[in-house]
Amino acid sequence: MEPGALMEEVPCRFVLPVVPAARVIGKNGTSLRTIRERSGAIVRILEKELPHEMRLREDRIVLIAGEASCIREAVDGVLERVFDRSGLPDGARGSRDRLHTVDVLVPEKSGAHLIGQRGERIKGLIEETCCDINVVKEPIAGLAEQKRVRVTGGSADEVAGAVWAVQGVLAELFAAGVLKPSHFELREASDRGTASGRLGSQSAGGGGGTREIPIRLLVTQHECAWVVGKKGNKIARLRDIARVQMNDADSPPFDESDRVLEIASAPLEQRLRVVQAVLDDLAVRDEASEELHLLAPTEFFGSLMGHRGETIRNIMKSTGVNLKQHKAERLDGGNEYR
Repeated sequence: MEPGALMEEVPCRFVLPVVPAARVIGKNGTSLRTIRERSGAIVRILEKELPHEMRLREDRIVLIAGEASCIREAVDGVLERVFDRSGLPDGARGSRDRLHTVDVLVPEKSGAHLIGQRGERIKGLIEETCCDINVVKEPIAGLAEQKRVRVTGGSADEVAGAVWAVQGVLAELFAAGVLKPSHFELREASDRGTASGRLGSQSAGGGGGTREIPIRLLVTQHECAWVVGKKGNKIARLRDIARVQMNDADSPPFDESDRVLEIASAPLEQRLRVVQAVLDDLAVRDEASEELHLLAPTEFFGSLMGHRGETIRNIMKSTGVNLKQHKAERLDGGNEYR
């Protein structure tokens, strides 16, 4: 599918976690400048303009606009940085070969059209691009009338092709009058989920609230592949419950092939549902382990242990589970790993 000139009215937008977004920006903004210069597109990383809820999750939105050829070039450049694994050790083969996933931001009005009658359109896109394409049901906290389309493929090139195919559908809907420029405007959602003001250059939203502590599980390379599933189908289902990411573990203190499964941006009950689903899934593996490795932030380690270990003993007594703590190693500067 080649959208051609229709693409010029349709911006391409990605929702990125903070680490991939930082790779797109690069040190002192060098990577972002390079993408802009090579593509000729307008490329912006939105952060302070986003709603308070998105900033709490440390999400970023990449906005790409311009002529069709410029947008395509910029999409390739952005995804190249998002999926960059060049800094990994030569032995970290699993990190280099793992599935590539990115969230495309689309107007909510386009969701049903992307899926098509009885799912025929999205099935066609999946077959055409050899990628898994999923219109995420859950809304984006703090952002009105927008949806995420999650694209998962075996390589950056495959994902880029699938993103471009999704953009082509948006361009067709725009040309048919189904979508208008206003549908691509980012508006902060009110408490009832309806749109309020358009997000401008100033910080949107406010308020405090209790700090959420993400649940982080340390998994092996093989456990990671099992949890993610073929073409990311398993982890995609988990992401309908909470925000679930599979990140590289710090090496040291962990093995360079280890991964950290992070579960966040949802009520505790939903995060625990994800943990239970992961444990149930891992339990059916032939090499199933009876151990769970939960990472606790260093600043809360003392509270978790309690006075003379009283708290952790009470947890073991009430649950019947054996808990062992492994303190993090220290960096050269004396600071502890988290």
